[in-house]
Amino acid sequence: MGKPKNLPLAGIRTDGDTQPRVEIDCDTVDEYAEVIATARKEKKDHGFPPLDVFFDGESYWLAGGFHRRLAAQQAGLKSFPCTIHEGTVEDARWFAVTTNQKVQLKRSNADKRKAAEMALKMRPEWSDSRIADHVGVTDKTVSEARAHLESTSEIPELEERVGRDGRTRNVSGIGGKK
Repeated sequence: MGKPKNLPLAGIRTDGDTQPRVEIDCDTVDEYAEVIATARKEKKDHGFPPLDVFFDGESYWLAGGFHRRLAAQQAGLKSFPCTIHEGTVEDARWFAVTTNQKVQLKRSNADKRKAAEMALKMRPEWSDSRIADHVGVTDKTVSEARAHLESTSEIPELEERVGRDGRTRNVSGIGGKK
């Protein structure tokens, strides 16, 4: 990682399904843009943390900071500080589901559910509690998301899952499963 580096906003990709929120809050983008524009006019630091991007050798994938990126564009910035992580778009998605746990704009229940579903699609073999720990949601949120994804065949119903401790357990008899 290292020190944040300014990257052109136009070169940061957002089309890799790395957005863990259900929707962008336009009021928050407007508020952030106003802070950025005021700081720019006063030649001060805007105070926002860098964006998190993953570089796969060819593309920079946005994994954290979607509201900040849009606000920076709205405020007329051409570049923004970024923390660059080496990795694929899949790595960016895995990182993205952990973001927004402790930020100014709290996650809605729908955002938490979407993050849980994204994580389950990437690691269906992980237990509900292990996914919940990673995403920062409750086991119940993950369990409900899993039931939905299994019922729509978006993830397989597995007889074994890997727990928090890394051990594989048979779950075929849990929750009424046979």
